[in-house]
Amino acid sequence: DVRNIVGIADRILAAYIRGQLLLGFVVGVVTFIGLYFVGVEYAVPLAVLAGIFEMVPILGPWLSGAAAVVVVLATDPGKIWAVIILFVVIQQVENTFLVPKIQGDAVNLNPAIIMILLVVGGAVFGLLGVIVIVPAAAIARDIFVYVYGRLSEEAELAEGAESSG
Repeated sequence: DVRNIVGIADRILAAYIRGQLLLGFVVGVVTFIGLYFVGVEYAVPLAVLAGIFEMVPILGPWLSGAAAVVVVLATDPGKIWAVIILFVVIQQVENTFLVPKIQGDAVNLNPAIIMILLVVGGAVFGLLGVIVIVPAAAIARDIFVYVYGRLSEEAELAEGAESSG
């Protein structure tokens, strides 16, 4: 049973990490496309940075946005508002639609539940809660299903033994 429960946790965490990597990739690609059309000189490195920082919940998008603002202010200050608007739009779309959908698909939870979990996790446990609440909820759900199934099997076996004896 312990091996099965550890396997459940491992499977959920692996799926969650794959979901986070997919989120980083999507944000990086969308950021590159946006920065390219705005005409930012360092679109590729800034997009890669945005994709990597996407892995850091809450602070990551702010850090990548701040880096892009600094680079654009240093290279072409006339594009600063376009870059700020681009990053705000990307983060709003990502936080509203992509995170719940991609994380929900990765750990098999409804996107609405993901949004509630993120709000509750952040309110109760802060940044750490936002990071761990989704995989923890999925692990708890799957362990509950496993334990319930095992107890049901044992109850059925016990009833079968009583009726035959």
